[in-house]
Amino acid sequence: MKKIGIVLFLFVCARAFSQEVPTPDMVRQLISGDIKSLGIEPEKIFRTEDQKADGVPIRIYYPDASKKWNIIYNIHGGALVAGDLDTHENISRKLANAAHAIVISVDYRKAPENPFPKSLEDVETVYKWIIGNQIKIGGSDSKVSIVSDSGGSLLAAALQVKIKRDSVENKIDRVVYINPAFDLRNPGEDFYGLVTQWYLSGADASNELVSPIATGDFTVFAPCLIVVNEKDVLLPHGVVFGKKLDAAHVRNEIITVKDEDHFGGFWAGAHPKINAVFEKTIAFLTK
Repeated sequence: MKKIGIVLFLFVCARAFSQEVPTPDMVRQLISGDIKSLGIEPEKIFRTEDQKADGVPIRIYYPDASKKWNIIYNIHGGALVAGDLDTHENISRKLANAAHAIVISVDYRKAPENPFPKSLEDVETVYKWIIGNQIKIGGSDSKVSIVSDSGGSLLAAALQVKIKRDSVENKIDRVVYINPAFDLRNPGEDFYGLVTQWYLSGADASNELVSPIATGDFTVFAPCLIVVNEKDVLLPHGVVFGKKLDAAHVRNEIITVKDEDHFGGFWAGAHPKINAVFEKTIAFLTK
């Protein structure tokens, strides 16, 4: 994603010339601006509804007026510091229409203003609200699917660990991880190192709620589809996660996208570049 590249470039230049590193607002503006610059019109959809799930902002997408739709919980990416309901508007609409499902997108609190565990707490709060209100919002009472990308995938995985810890009912049927991050223990000293510091704010990176790949029980995870991109620095996260799922006998499928870097805003903006992966995502969610 070109603006992520710009953020990295700014970070390197700042280090080279002893200037300030990018600020959180700079990162947010660049990521949001990059998605807008794609110029992709959002798909028409029957209805959207903004509300709060026990205090956490959410947006609900309805494909038509029918009832008892399956529910997809969309946990957006953005390096754990950026992204919101608007940045992922296009992909949320596209998911609802293509999967013929209610999509619920969450605007969780973000670092550094709200470091770990605030984002994860919000993600869990919305999950509990969803499973407590499935019929009321027009969904079915069946299990819930999750779609996540980048840093949102870290939160999606950590959510599954946390609900086991908290003895919360597990109604997660399947999960899609797009270019996932699962491990914050060795982020390096570049842009990812910076945002990891913002997110952790002193928390232990080996905590399984911070780095869910460090959990000792991989049976907590639902069957999943993992998408990794060949040129993405996060590729090893998905590959190692898949191997650990295999060892725990948890069904998973890994797709490697050749000659592509991190999708980032291309996924959020529903750019044609992600069409092949999107089709596989819908096939996985609806089979």
